[in-house]
Amino acid sequence: MPNLNSTMPLREQHIWASLITTALIWGGYLAATFFMWGERSWGQVVGLLVSAVVLHAIALAAIQIVLAANTREEPKDERDILIECRACRIGYYVLLAGVMMTFTGLLVLSPVPAEVGMGRPLLAAHVLVLCAVLAEVAKEGAQVLLYRMSA
Repeated sequence: MPNLNSTMPLREQHIWASLITTALIWGGYLAATFFMWGERSWGQVVGLLVSAVVLHAIALAAIQIVLAANTREEPKDERDILIECRACRIGYYVLLAGVMMTFTGLLVLSPVPAEVGMGRPLLAAHVLVLCAVLAEVAKEGAQVLLYRMSA
């Protein structure tokens, strides 16, 4: 885990905080959902999803407040904007690839029979959530890497 101290720019501290909370909270949610796939009802899964969204929002808000209280933010310069654009492009490609693979799997391969567990629609929804999480982690990871490479 990185040392989030005052020598690291505030923008990079925010990215690290977002990367870590995203990976932990959504990784835990997806693991809990996929490992107990046939044992959960729709209501339990929706409850877990709402819990993950609320927990992620609260954790990010709390961490961002603590970081902002201890450090003064610098205005964005051209390097920050360029890094953000490159990282967003990487995240977009990860999301696009995941969505295309999900639809290909649903249309061509049909991996899950409709009568198994919660069925294809909920599985597809969770695979798309996984794609979104992977895209966000890829974007934040690319930002951290690009900041470290340019430092």
